[in-house]
Amino acid sequence: MVDFHDYWHSEIPMQVHSGELGVGGTPQWHPDFARWLGIDYYSERSDKNWDRNPEPRIRTTRAFRKLRNKAIREFELCYRVIVLGEPIPSAKDWLNARAERNNIPLPEGKAVHYDMNDTVLLLVSGVEKLRAWW
Repeated sequence: MVDFHDYWHSEIPMQVHSGELGVGGTPQWHPDFARWLGIDYYSERSDKNWDRNPEPRIRTTRAFRKLRNKAIREFELCYRVIVLGEPIPSAKDWLNARAERNNIPLPEGKAVHYDMNDTVLLLVSGVEKLRAWW
């Protein structure tokens, strides 16, 4: 989790514009900044250019996007804990409040939707998926 946190918050580009004019006369993004934003001008948003640039920040972003598409609850928890730095008990409370707000019925025999074991299990599962997709 610490590595993903560091990768997420590192490699912020130092230059926003390239000093040239783009389409329509507006300043063109610097390639590093465009890549950081997720824009790939050179191959019309295909993954070819991303594969040639396997920086840890880009790989981390792609892994988080894949987690968001495949397992939204694990993404929400991992994003809150890893990226935002929220403590796990606070994230657990947020998950429970979200479940109540969305009128999700309680599991049989449980007083809350997510206890600490459920939350840690979701977090470990999400981090394992991030590691596999990184």
